[in-house]
Amino acid sequence: MRILKQNPILRLFNSYLVDSPQPSNISYMWNFGSLLALCLGIQIVTGIFLVMHFTPTVDLAFNSVEHIMRQVNYGWLIRYTHANVASFFFIFVYAHIGRGLYYNSYRSPRVAPWSIGVIIFVLMMATLAVAYLNSNFIFNFNLNICLNSSLAFISPKIKANLRVGPHSKDFLDILVGGLLGDWWGKKYSNKDYISYRFQIDQSGNNYDYLQSLTKTLFELGYCGSTELKNISRDLPKFRLSLHTFSNLDWFYEGFYKQNNSDSFSIAKTKVIPSWIGDFLTPISLAHWLMQDASR
Repeated sequence: MRILKQNPILRLFNSYLVDSPQPSNISYMWNFGSLLALCLGIQIVTGIFLVMHFTPTVDLAFNSVEHIMRQVNYGWLIRYTHANVASFFFIFVYAHIGRGLYYNSYRSPRVAPWSIGVIIFVLMMATLAVAYLNSNFIFNFNLNICLNSSLAFISPKIKANLRVGPHSKDFLDILVGGLLGDWWGKKYSNKDYISYRFQIDQSGNNYDYLQSLTKTLFELGYCGSTELKNISRDLPKFRLSLHTFSNLDWFYEGFYKQNNSDSFSIAKTKVIPSWIGDFLTPISLAHWLMQDASR
């Protein structure tokens, strides 16, 4: 105990953690400080795990969030924990301040801890203000892009590099079932970005299914028209072509591999990706079967 009294640093901690006078009627209302420390620890731990998988770029941000939610073990739990604990952190902050004001914790001999707490609170709010201004600027910037591209959130015909938001789960299920069947993918490159397009050809015997599929994908915003194109002069044969999307790279690379080890080879072979189990739903299996209904 003597070293706690003599060492200048330990003496400071001792005065606040060991010998600090406390009211005799102390209650659970004094637990908010420790709860804030617990929340901060949880935020740090979950944030470290999330940053391992998150990619902060325009092209990959949404895909990395989908990866966290669907492919990382308990990624959904880590993400939701990180988000909800942040809300509890603010609840505990204001409850902590309210309790201090109610019990006159800002008076002697607690002036120093109160002053330090006020400084921490001001710095926290200043950090949030900067983050809010940055996010508001980014939101307005993206909103202008959306408006200039006829509201990229809902418009069915938009360029690949202007589309905003993650892909619909129903669309991904349909596309998985399609690539197991008659769908095929193409890769397009230009000086600005790389995009990917998926298409399907069906005979006239399967026209009703293809027309229904076209209407569904049009409503989801993945094709520009509900009219099918007849690509054969002799027999009825119809083609459904989707828009190109730069953020479907993981889907294309999952289903298509090079035929050999030659890195310059452009020939691709369709394979079954390792993550297909996450998308084998009744919807995907139904579309897989329906594409062979003409037989």
